Parts: sequence; structure tokens; C-alpha cells
Amino acid sequence: MQKRCRHVVEVMFVTDLRRIRIKAMECIARAFQTRSSNRDIFLHQFVKKSGRVPLNEMRTAQQRMSEVKTMSSTLRRFKTRALARART
Repeated sequence: MQKRCRHVVEVMFVTDLRRIRIKAMECIARAFQTRSSNRDIFLHQFVKKSGRVPLNEMRTAQQRMSEVKTMSSTLRRFKTRALARART
């Protein structure tokens, strides 16, 4: 079982996009996070001021997630080609 910090709460999964609630003394912040190649990547953080997450914050995180996925797939292809060349 994973040990979780009491100030970081996982609240949403949407196609590998995770929204995390971060509680501090002076405010409540949100961070969008994804996982790529066994690494946690924080895409976007902001201080939450209203009851709902603003759409522009969500769009920013989704755009950055697509960029990360594109870069990771490109790197994977280059690694595969480099390994094939090294074997010959």
C-alpha cells in the first residue's frame, strides 16, 4: 500500500492526466500531473480561487500533456533505432 502525504490528494483521472490538490497554510493550489516513461511530470500548477477548475487551466495542462506524449514517443523511436544500429 502506498503512503500518501496528507496535503496531496489525488482527485481525478482523465486519460493519464491527474489533478492533485495541494493544501498549504495560506491557500489551496492545484497541479496537473502525468506519468511518462516511469517519471512523474508536473504539467501545470495554479492557485485555486473558485469552486471549479477554470477551463483555461485544464486546456493548458492537456496541451502540455500532448506535447510530453509526442516527445516521449519520438525519443522512444530514436532509442530503438540507435539500439538497432549498435547491434549491427
